[in-house]
Amino acid sequence: MLSDAPPSRSLSTGWLTGQAGRTRAAVLAGGGIASRLTFAIILFSMLVTFLTTATQLVIEYNLDLRGIHERFAEIRTSQLPILTNSVWILDDALIRTQLDGLARLPDIERLAVEVNGKVKWSSGSTRARYPLSDRVPLIQQNRDKAVEIGVLEVTASLDNVYRRLVDKALSALLENAIKTAAIAGFALVLFQLTVTRHLHRMAAYAQRLDIADGDAPDLQLERTRRRRRDVLDQLVQSINTMRINLSKAYATSKRDEERIRRENRHLADLLRDDTLRGVQVVDVFQSVTETLVTGLEASRASAWRFDEALGELHCLDSFEPEGMRHSTLKPWVAGTISEYLSLVHRDKVIAVSDIWADPRGRELLVGYGMAPPYRSFIGVALQIDGKLGGLLSVQHQGDAREWTADEIGFAGAVAAVASAAIEARDKRIAQHELSQYKDHLEEIIATRTAELTHANVELNRTLEVLQTTQAELIDREKFASLGTIVAGVAHEVNTPIGVGVTAATALKQATVRMQKKVENGELKKSDLMSYVEIATRSADILEANLGRAAELVRSFKQVAVDQSSEAIRVVELGQYIHDVMTSLRPELRKAGHGVTVDAPDPVELETTPSAIWQIVSNLVMNSILHAFEPGQHGHLTISATRAEDAAIIVYRDDGRGMSPDVRRRIFEPFFTTKRGQGGSGLGLSIVYNLATKTLGGTILCTSAPDVGTEFMITIPMRSAERGDE
Repeated sequence: MLSDAPPSRSLSTGWLTGQAGRTRAAVLAGGGIASRLTFAIILFSMLVTFLTTATQLVIEYNLDLRGIHERFAEIRTSQLPILTNSVWILDDALIRTQLDGLARLPDIERLAVEVNGKVKWSSGSTRARYPLSDRVPLIQQNRDKAVEIGVLEVTASLDNVYRRLVDKALSALLENAIKTAAIAGFALVLFQLTVTRHLHRMAAYAQRLDIADGDAPDLQLERTRRRRRDVLDQLVQSINTMRINLSKAYATSKRDEERIRRENRHLADLLRDDTLRGVQVVDVFQSVTETLVTGLEASRASAWRFDEALGELHCLDSFEPEGMRHSTLKPWVAGTISEYLSLVHRDKVIAVSDIWADPRGRELLVGYGMAPPYRSFIGVALQIDGKLGGLLSVQHQGDAREWTADEIGFAGAVAAVASAAIEARDKRIAQHELSQYKDHLEEIIATRTAELTHANVELNRTLEVLQTTQAELIDREKFASLGTIVAGVAHEVNTPIGVGVTAATALKQATVRMQKKVENGELKKSDLMSYVEIATRSADILEANLGRAAELVRSFKQVAVDQSSEAIRVVELGQYIHDVMTSLRPELRKAGHGVTVDAPDPVELETTPSAIWQIVSNLVMNSILHAFEPGQHGHLTISATRAEDAAIIVYRDDGRGMSPDVRRRIFEPFFTTKRGQGGSGLGLSIVYNLATKTLGGTILCTSAPDVGTEFMITIPMRSAERGDE
């Protein structure tokens, strides 16, 4: 027992010394965090102390002030009546005794009684720096009448109140400052021991951390193990986990770096391979498939060329590293893997880690049995002249493989090299064929030139025939219209002439009867008057009908002359349209349509009248033939106005109108909606050529179904031909 005591004391002393040393080191190593925390605690404590002390002082001040006012109230209620009686009876001794007694009340310094504005009795003196006064009138009842006999002034001192408040404030602040310093010091030491020294240990561990060392020890804190883990334990675990992940990521990056160097080396070898500059496609793709297998450490790589004519993908080469074996696989029908080909063409590269789970490989799995044993693959498009010319396929055998971005990029780079090689090969073949084609180019050019010359001669002959035929058709159309008008005018002239012949016959018969009566001497006044009446009526009938016939002949003569002549003359447009419509009246009467010619102001222009006649007559005949159903009565309106240097003819009908498709084609030669029903398809084409070429104007058509049709023709006031002369 005695021999064991000294070692125990030594062990205890050493432990205490060690703990003190660690505590001191931890406190000194606190750094900015502990000092900022301590400063925040002190600042907060000072703020709380100031607020609580100020609150207490305000409460104390209000209590002391209330006490003084209560004394003022006590003097009013209990002492004032006695003092008033003493003053009333002028008992000097009693008044002074009462004032001295009141002056001994706490905080009361002076009392004074004023009579008629002058101090007559007083007790005590005012020495306070902060006095508080209260003036009370002395009221005495005299014969039921209140009489003010004086004023009592009571003065209290607030100096003691303020002094007590200052003493309390200093004591409270000192007490709270001591408490705050104690709490802040304790918090500083506690934070240093429990947090800061562990944070310094973590920082030192992080600075010494080497992610390349996968066997580095975990971070551990020098503190007793707790039953429940706190935030420091979680932070330590996170740092250890981060170290492990960083070490793994570093190792992975090193492996990826090595793989990238290997892929770049294989890609450089492929670019330097002379087979890429050859003509044989098989040699090119044997190098490509070998590069893919060795660079990606794959189980198989194959190259396919798309044949658009057959709709198939033909295997150019398939390479497997086991036995370094090159072979070809059976063709793929493009229609059975159309969705897969669309995806490859759109995305350029498709990487599938598990063909069983990824729907993008469903067509390959079902149609061509890619798995098993190949479970993962990369499909890369071969872009030839901007189109899908084929694809490269890389397969991995075994478990599902997650393809990295670098591996996918390597496959894409190889595909780009292969595509460029194919395009270069195609260009070399095309250049070879072009060089052969150039040898026979002169002969081919001579043959083609002769063929083109012969074809040109035939085209010119055909054009002349078409132009002649078109001119004949136009003349036939014009003379057919003129013939129709001649027949109508003949019918129109026949009626007034027939009426005139009838009137002349009646007049002749009346004259014969008159002559017989004269010869027989039987003439009476009544007979003479009857004869005169008949002669007058017959003359009126003859004059009216012969005048009508003469007007018809004049209009037809003018129109016929204009129709047979292309001469330019000055015409009054409104009157000329009246003449044309007069010549067309038989056709309009037969069809049952009405006509309105609106020409309010005379419009004289220098033009080709025959063209105007042909335009108006063709428009009228077009309306009669196309605008109305058989038996339907319509109305035509023609207006003639002048606008600046042009005359405007607006022709309207209220017929069935035209659809947009028909309206767009109405001016095309031989286009008609009445083929086989009297329509030649030349009427409106002639109108368009006359308005635009002969007259040098414009023509616009507006029409809609069930609305009618309107043509607006603009004609220069002076003919271009005349202007040229």
